[in-house]
Amino acid sequence: MGSKNHRESGHFLAQQPGYVKQDTSRVFTSIVRDIEQKAATLPDLSQRYKEKILNSALALLLAQKPELAVKALGAPGSAHELMIDECLGHQLVVPVYQHFGRCNAARMIFPAATKDMGFFAALTERRVSAVITCDAARSGPKDLCYIANAAYRTGDENLPGVIVVPQDHGRAKNLLLANKGRVFDYLAQPRAQVLDLA
Repeated sequence: MGSKNHRESGHFLAQQPGYVKQDTSRVFTSIVRDIEQKAATLPDLSQRYKEKILNSALALLLAQKPELAVKALGAPGSAHELMIDECLGHQLVVPVYQHFGRCNAARMIFPAATKDMGFFAALTERRVSAVITCDAARSGPKDLCYIANAAYRTGDENLPGVIVVPQDHGRAKNLLLANKGRVFDYLAQPRAQVLDLA
């Protein structure tokens, strides 16, 4: 364990799984209270908190208190479980939850240093339906899309899908919604390849 100053600097904490910045933690505590005591919903929370910090706090809420998230966000878009890759941040978590299914941000679940091979194995073990990423669809042997496409050739029907979107959150959200039927078709089928929407 590091020294007190080292821990307080956030350097030590940032290396831990599920590390959350202090501002996010504070807002998380407030939104939990708002939902429990005031039955706050997403429109209420959106008026009270800035979008960026609210997105992070809601990602934490979905990871730690999914039953409470349902009270604020409504039921998820389906029974599918999706994961937002750390390269995308938290802005897509709520729209993916609302339109496609239960959703978590990888940053809230896995250590930051998790390599793509371990990440794909962990997604498979958790039985995640798909991960949404902005990693390049045509990549090298250490990259998520390459690892997934190689795994799909084994014929294993229990592998998570990989959906590639642009890194820009607005464009990613619009593409996901414009291709909603295609995404649900992909989630319903045994995986044969990465779904590239970018």
